[in-house]
Amino acid sequence: MHWQYNPYALPLVIVALMSAALVTYAWRRRATPGAGPLILLMLAVLVWSLGYVLGLSSTDLPSKVFWAKVQYPGIVAVPLMWLGLVIQYMGQQKWLIRRNLTLLAIIPLVTLLLAWTNDAHGLIWSRVSLYSSGSLSMVEFTHGPAFWVYWGYSQLLLVVSAILLLRSLVHSRRIYRGQAGAMLVGALAPWAGNALYLSGLNPFPGLDLTPFAFALTGIAAAWAVFRFRLLGIVPIARDAVIESMSDGVIVLDTQKRIVDLNPVAQRILGCSTSEAIGAPASQMLATGLDGMGLHPDSTKARREIMLGEGESQHWYDLRTSLLYDKRSRITGCLITLRDFTERKRAEEALRESEARFRRLVEQTADAVIVVDGEGVLRFANPAAEVLFCRPAEGLVGERFGFPVMTGEMTKVDLFRGDAEARVAEMRVVETEWVGESAYLASLRDVTERDRMLKDLELANEELKRLSQVKSDLLATVSHELRTPLTIIKEGVSLVLDEIAGKVEGQREILGMTLRNVDRLAKLIDSLLTISRVESGRISPEVSVFGMNSLVEDTVLDFASHAAGRGIELSSEIPEEVAHTVADADKVRQVLVNLIGNGLKFTPAGGSVKVTCKENERDVLVSVKDTGVGIAEKDVSRLFQKFTQFDRQIGPGDRGTGLGLAISRELVNLWGGRIWAESELGKGSKFTFTVPRVRPEDVPAMPAGG
Repeated sequence: MHWQYNPYALPLVIVALMSAALVTYAWRRRATPGAGPLILLMLAVLVWSLGYVLGLSSTDLPSKVFWAKVQYPGIVAVPLMWLGLVIQYMGQQKWLIRRNLTLLAIIPLVTLLLAWTNDAHGLIWSRVSLYSSGSLSMVEFTHGPAFWVYWGYSQLLLVVSAILLLRSLVHSRRIYRGQAGAMLVGALAPWAGNALYLSGLNPFPGLDLTPFAFALTGIAAAWAVFRFRLLGIVPIARDAVIESMSDGVIVLDTQKRIVDLNPVAQRILGCSTSEAIGAPASQMLATGLDGMGLHPDSTKARREIMLGEGESQHWYDLRTSLLYDKRSRITGCLITLRDFTERKRAEEALRESEARFRRLVEQTADAVIVVDGEGVLRFANPAAEVLFCRPAEGLVGERFGFPVMTGEMTKVDLFRGDAEARVAEMRVVETEWVGESAYLASLRDVTERDRMLKDLELANEELKRLSQVKSDLLATVSHELRTPLTIIKEGVSLVLDEIAGKVEGQREILGMTLRNVDRLAKLIDSLLTISRVESGRISPEVSVFGMNSLVEDTVLDFASHAAGRGIELSSEIPEEVAHTVADADKVRQVLVNLIGNGLKFTPAGGSVKVTCKENERDVLVSVKDTGVGIAEKDVSRLFQKFTQFDRQIGPGDRGTGLGLAISRELVNLWGGRIWAESELGKGSKFTFTVPRVRPEDVPAMPAGG
C-alpha cells in the first residue's frame, strides 16, 4: 500500500480530533440525557473522517476502495445517531423502544452489508475509477441503486431531525433557543455538503464534502456543549422538573420582574403566563417580598406568607435564592412557593386540641402527666402537683421512672421525699405531644382505699374465723345434747309402755315430754347438718340414678302420714324422664323436707302433689300444696336460717326454721337451684333442679336391678 500527501486530509484530521474530544467529554457525563447518542454520533463521525483521511492518503485503487468500505459503518450510523440525539433532546425517549430502533436500523445494516460485498453485485458503486488531479491520485465513484435508496433514507432522517429542532427553536425559551439553533446548524451542514457533492455543483470535483461539513457539525456540537451546556441543561430537564413540580416556581430578573413561572405558580397567583411575564413581583407577592434585596447578603431567605381570602386562603412557605452567571454576577432570583396549608391547619387543630386537653385534665381529680419517648416528663396537671407534692414547674423536665406498660392498670408506690408515701393506680396510653410520640399516664391515689380494703379483708378473716367457731360450737353442742336426749327419749318411751292405761294424767305429761324431746332432737340434727355443710365437711357422693323411683319411694314413705291427716298425696312423673347425676341421699333429703313442709302447712281435705319435668340441662322436681301459703313479702326470706312464719295448722306443727336453709345448701352441693312460688291462702310450690344425663351416658343396669 502506497501513500501520498493530500492537503484535504488536514481538515478531516481536525474533525476526527474534535470528535474524539467530544466523545471523551460526553463519556464522563454519560448519565446525562442525550449523552449516549452524542457519544455514538461522534464515534461515527470519527470513523468516517479517519477512513476518508486514509482513503485520500492512499494512491492505488484497491486501497481507496478498501478505505471507502471502512468509512461505511460511520456513514450509515451518523443519520441514525443524530436522530436519536434530537429525540432525547426533545424529551421523547418513549419513541426509542427496541422495536422502533430495530426498524430504523434495517436499511443502514443492509447498506453496510452491500457496501462490503459490492464487488459481487455493484449495488452501492456500479463503477469505480482512478484519475489524477495534479499530483494527487483521486478516485471517482459511480453510485448504484442501493446507494440512492440509503441516501433517500438518510435524508429523510435528517429532515425529521431538522423539523423537530425547528419546532424547539420556535417554542423554546431564550436559553434553549441557543441550544436548538446550534444543533440545527449541525444538522444542516452535512446535508448541504452532501447535496453539493451529489448534485455536481461541487467546486472540488471528486471530493466528498460531507465529512468536511461534519467539521461544522462538530463545531456546532462543541458550541452547544461548552457554551449552552447541552448535557447540563436541556428542555427536558425544565419540562420534567420545573413544569411538573408540585411547588410554585417564579424567576425574577434584576429588576424584580417576573420572567418565568410554572403552572403551579400561575394557579397560586391566579394569572396566566402572559399576564405575569414582565409584571413587577411586588404586584403579585406584596406581602412576601417586603425588604427583599438582590444582593449577596440576601442569598437565601425564607418566610411564611398567606394568600387569598376566606375558604380559598392558603399558607405558603416562600424561599428565595439568587441566580448568578459565569462571572458570579447576580442575574436574578428564584422563588419557590410550597403550600403548607394542611400542615398549618393541622398545627392549629393540634394547638386547639392541646388547649382542650389542658382544660379537661386540669379539672379532673386524677393526676395526669405526659412523658416523651425518652422518659422526660413534659406536662403535669394540678392533681399531679398534689399527688407528687411538687409544683408543675419542678416536675417538668425530670425523668419518669415508672415502668411503661401501655393499656394495663399498674399499681405504683410514690415516695415523695419528706411527705408520706402514697400508692397510685396508673394506666398508660400512647399519644402525641406537640407532634411527637409520647405517653400519657393517669394516676389515681388509692392509698386510703387500699387501707380500707385491707381493714375489710382483716374483718372478713375475723368473720370467717368466728363463723368457724360458731360452726364448731354448734357441732359440739349438738353432739353433746344428742346423747342425753336420746337416753331421755328412750327412758320416757319405756315408762309410757309400763304405765299404759294406768294413769291417764301421767301419760299425757310423758307424751308432751316425748314430743318436745323429738322436736329438740330434730333441731339438733338440723344444726349438725347445717354446720357440716357450711364448714365444708359434707361432700356429695355423686352417682347416676333414676328420678322416677326416688320420687315414688319418697312419696310412698309419706303415704300413711298424709292419710292420717286427711290430705291427698300424689305424684306425676313421666316414664321417659331422664336420669340424673347427683347425691341420691341428699336429693331424697331435700324432697323429704319439701313434702314434709307441704303436709305440715296443708289443712285436712287439701292436697300435696310431686311432679317432674326436664329441659336440655336439668330435671326439675316440684312439690305443690294447697296449704295456707306465704305472703309475697316473705317469699324472699324463705331460705334463710331460723326463718319462721305464723302459719301452722295445729299444735305441734311449728318447725325449726332450718329445713329450707338446709335444702338450699344441699342443692348447691351439686350446682342446682331451688326457688319458691306462693300466694297467701292458696298454697305454695317449691322447685329444685338436678343435672340430667343423656340416655347414651347411662350405664347398663344389671338384671333385676
